[in-house]
Amino acid sequence: LLGCKNYNFAYVHTGFSFESALLDAFLQIKESEITTALVGGIDEITEKRVEVLKRLSVITDDKVVDRKESPKNKGIKIGEGAAFFTLSQERTNNTYAELVGVTTLYKPTESEVLLGLNKFLDANEIDFSDIDLLVSGRCGNDTLDRFFVKIENEVVDKPIAVFKQLCGEYFTASAFAFWAASNSIKNQYLPDSMRLNYVVGEKFNTVLIYNHYNAINHSFILLKSADFS
Repeated sequence: LLGCKNYNFAYVHTGFSFESALLDAFLQIKESEITTALVGGIDEITEKRVEVLKRLSVITDDKVVDRKESPKNKGIKIGEGAAFFTLSQERTNNTYAELVGVTTLYKPTESEVLLGLNKFLDANEIDFSDIDLLVSGRCGNDTLDRFFVKIENEVVDKPIAVFKQLCGEYFTASAFAFWAASNSIKNQYLPDSMRLNYVVGEKFNTVLIYNHYNAINHSFILLKSADFS
């Protein structure tokens, strides 16, 4: 539809789908293989998918729950969404965020998640104290949310945002988080509907996104303001 006959890849990697596409574009731009990329994540609810996930007790029919409270239930709220971003090798007048890095972990333990995050931050020369905002993928299930709580406890003195109460859970929900995090940098603003806590003197120059799908596919994405060095 776009008339683009160049490199065009679709990743169908369940909870790593968006991250795989993002990492692909990120590395190609870093290696100067390409100069500009359109990267996105799409998921759509279908009757068959809902039927299968209900049978597996992955989702629930209960009323919408507040993910901030992590209620004790086995199911989660299924969602859908589409979000696209333009990545470029060169900064322009429209650039407002820099993608610093992306990393993924497969079926880690809680301690391995924290170890993986420390390695990721070290590789990008970032300390926990440098993080201005954590965007956490809490889904409202205690068993799954324990991973998020462990990371949140590392930055309790910083603003923490949650987002799945807005979009639900789906394979590429991290694309929604990427959009929300980018906008927090662009507008230097975090809506109350996403806040897990309140911190005085907020700034959003370095933002960390942590998400996982069903405690299997874990990812960290680091963003910085394009005006922040």
